Amino acid sequence: MFLLSIGQFPRTYLAELLGVNLGWHFSGLNAVGPILVRKGQHCHSSTKDDTCIQYWDRSKLGCELALDAAIKTLAERSNRDRDTFFFRICVGALIITNIWKEWASSADCRTSNCVDAIKTDMIRILCQKAPHAIGYHGNRLIDGAKIDSLLSSENFRPAEILERLANSEFIVPGKPEDSLFYTNLVRWGGPMHLVFSPTELETISAWILTLSSASETHETDAPEISCTDNNPSFDGSTDGMMHLKSEFVRRSKENFSKCSIREIYHYLLNIEQYPEILPYAEQFAYNRLSRSMAALNSHIRPIPSQHYCPEILEYWVSTQHREQVNAYRSLKGEPSITKEAFINSSVQLAPLILIDGAWLQGMLIQNCIHSEYGRILFQILYEETGEGDVTRHHANVYRELLHEMGIKLPAIETREFIQWTRLLDSSFEIPVFWLSVSCFPRHFMPEILGLNLAVELAGVGGPYMQARDTLRHFKLPTLFVDIHLAADNISQGHTAKSLLAIKLYMDQIAAREGPHNLDSTWRRIWSGVRSTLPQPSLPWLISNTISARLRGKKADELPRIFSF
Repeated sequence: MFLLSIGQFPRTYLAELLGVNLGWHFSGLNAVGPILVRKGQHCHSSTKDDTCIQYWDRSKLGCELALDAAIKTLAERSNRDRDTFFFRICVGALIITNIWKEWASSADCRTSNCVDAIKTDMIRILCQKAPHAIGYHGNRLIDGAKIDSLLSSENFRPAEILERLANSEFIVPGKPEDSLFYTNLVRWGGPMHLVFSPTELETISAWILTLSSASETHETDAPEISCTDNNPSFDGSTDGMMHLKSEFVRRSKENFSKCSIREIYHYLLNIEQYPEILPYAEQFAYNRLSRSMAALNSHIRPIPSQHYCPEILEYWVSTQHREQVNAYRSLKGEPSITKEAFINSSVQLAPLILIDGAWLQGMLIQNCIHSEYGRILFQILYEETGEGDVTRHHANVYRELLHEMGIKLPAIETREFIQWTRLLDSSFEIPVFWLSVSCFPRHFMPEILGLNLAVELAGVGGPYMQARDTLRHFKLPTLFVDIHLAADNISQGHTAKSLLAIKLYMDQIAAREGPHNLDSTWRRIWSGVRSTLPQPSLPWLISNTISARLRGKKADELPRIFSF
C-alpha cells in the first residue's frame, strides 16, 4: 500500500522515492520476487521463468543505478536545500527498511505460530468450494453428520465443518501423508482429484500438521467468514462513495470548465497538485474520441475493415508506411519554407514533443505492465524517455535542437511556459489530449493502443525525411529526426511493436470475453488511430448521432468513469 501510494507522487516525494529505491536494492528486496517464484515453481504447472534469473543477475546493477540516481539528484540541488533533501532520502530508505522488517516479522510469526492463520486459510478454501460441492456426497458422513447437509447454505458454518473434519477418519493429526483427505481422496482416480489447486493442497497439508491430536486441536477460533455474499454491502457507505464521486465531479467542472487550453495543459502536467482535474480530463478525452469514433468511415484515415482482422491491419500499416516513404522528395535547391518560418513551426511543436510518449505514462501501473501488450507499450515509453540516459531522452534532444535554433524555452511545468507568447493556443490541443487519455490507461486502453500506432507510424517515411533535408540545409542538427526514423521503424521498431501490442490485446479480449466483443473494441482502437486528426464539430457529432438513431442504428458509445 505504501509503495502504491508514494508512487502516485513522484515529483512531490522525489527524495523519499530515491531513498525507497536505495533501501529496496541495498537491502536485497529486489531479489525477493525471483526467490519466491523459484521456491513456488514446484507448486504450479507453469514453466520456469528465466526472466527471474536474469532479474536476479541484474541486482548489482540495480544497486549501482539506485546510488547513481541519488548522487546525481543530490548534486543538482542548491547548497541551501541539499542537506534537507539528503535527510528526506534517508527517511525514505528508513521507511522501506522498517516496513520490510515489520512484514518479515509478521511473516515469521505466521510461519512459526501459524495455527490461526492456517485455520483461516482452510476456512476460506471451504467457503470457495462449498457452493460447488453440494450434491456430490450422497449419504456420506463426516463426524456423524451428512456432508451435503453441512455444506448447505442454511447450515453452513465453516469453523464447525473444519472441526468435524479434523476429528474424522479422513484425518490423521500431524500426518498429512497418512490422511485420506490429503492422499487417496485427492489423487488421480479419487473423488476429489483436481478439486484443489497445488497451493490449496499445501495449505491442507500445513493444516493437518498443526493438528497434534484430536484432543489437542487448537482452541482459538478463527474468525468466522461469511460466504453467502460475494459482494458484501458497506452498510450504506456505497451511497457515501457515490456522493463523494459526485462532489469530486462537481468540483472538477466548477474549477476547470472555464479554463483555457493552456491552463489545462499546465494542470495536467502538474496533476499531483491538481488531482481534481481527473473528471475534466476524462471528459476532454471522451469528447475528442467520440468525434473520432463518429467519423470512422470518413475519407481521412477511414477504418480499413468493419470487422477486426489482424492481416488487414498489418496490410494497412504496411501500405501506409510505403505511401509515406514514396511521398518523399529529396530537397533540391532552396526549401519551400524560410528558416524563420521553419523555426516558428518547430517552436509550435514544443508543447507536444516535450511530452513525447506522454500518452503511455500510465503503463507503469501494475495492471498494465504485467500484461504482454502492457510490457511492450512500457518498452516504447522507456525508449522514448532515453532508457535511463537523459541525453537520449527525446524531449531533451528536441530542447537541444531548439537551443541550436536560438530558442530558449521556459521550464515546461511552469506557468511561464503556457504564458509564452510565441506559442499558439492550437499548439496545446493534441498535447492536452495525450495527457488526458494517459490518466486512464485501463479505461482507454483500446484508444491508447490506436493512438500509439498512429504516432509511431507518423515517425517514419516522407515527412521526417523531408524535415531532415530542411534541417541540413539550414545547418541545424538532425539527431531528433534521425532517432525517430530509426526507432520507429516498421521492422522491429516502435511501429512494429505498436502493431504487435494491438494484436496481443485483441487476442486477450477474444480469450477473456469471446469473439463477440472484438469488433466494438476494434472500432475503439481505430478511434484512437484517428484521434490526432482534425475532428468534426460538435453540431456535426450531434447530427450524426440523431441520424444514426433515426436509421435504427445505435451509435458507438465510449464507457465512462465520471458523469461529467
